[in-house]
Amino acid sequence: MNFLKSSLVAAAICAAPVTASATILDFTTLSTFDSISSSGASGSGLGYTFTLTTNPADQLTFAESVTGPTCAMLACEFDGLGVTDDEITTNGITQSITITFDREVVLTGLFFLDLFISPDQSSIEEAELSIDGGATINPGLVALEVFDNGATTSGFAYYSGLSYSGTSFTFTSSNTNDNIGFADYALAGIQVAAVPLPAGMLLLGGALGALGFARRRKAVATA
Repeated sequence: MNFLKSSLVAAAICAAPVTASATILDFTTLSTFDSISSSGASGSGLGYTFTLTTNPADQLTFAESVTGPTCAMLACEFDGLGVTDDEITTNGITQSITITFDREVVLTGLFFLDLFISPDQSSIEEAELSIDGGATINPGLVALEVFDNGATTSGFAYYSGLSYSGTSFTFTSSNTNDNIGFADYALAGIQVAAVPLPAGMLLLGGALGALGFARRRKAVATA
C-alpha cells in the first residue's frame, strides 16, 4: 500500500500538461512540401500531415527570392507563400491561405517576409488570422522593418510565444499597408506543437498503473 501511495504522489507531481517541442514548417524552401502547385500543397514531415488551400481557389504561389538580409531560423531560399502573385493581399478582394492539419495542434510561432512599415512610418502592414473557420483575430502580427526597396530589409518578422489550438489556420492581411502598393505579405513559416495532454489523464493513467501493479504484487504474495 505504501508503494501505491508513493505512485499516486509521483503521478500527481508529473500531472502538469506536457507539450512536445515545437516544429517549424518552413515555407521558404521546397523541401517542406511533398507536393506544391497552384491548386495547393501538402506535406507530411516531422509527424504532421498538412494541406494548404487558397482563396481565390487554385492560386497558390511559391514567392520570389528573398531580398535583404537572411531571415533567422528559415532556409530563406524564397519569400514563402502567396496568392495569385508572391504575397497574400487585401486589394478589393481578401486573399487567404488556409493550412489544415490531420490533427489538432498548437500554433506557437509565425514567420513573415515582405511585411513592412511605410517609409514615413505612418502605416504598418499586419497579418490577420482565423482558427477553424472562426472570426478573424488580430493578434498583433505587425511589421517590424521600414520599407527601403529591399536594400537592407526583407520585411522579416517572427512572432513566438503564441498559443492557438486548432486544426486549420487561415491567414489574411489587414487593410493597413506600407503605402507602397497594397496591404500584403508572404507567409514564410509557422511553428506548431502537439496539444498538451490534460493533467487529469496523466494522473488517472499513473494511478491506474500503480493500482494494477499493487494488485499483482498482492496476488503473488498470497499465492
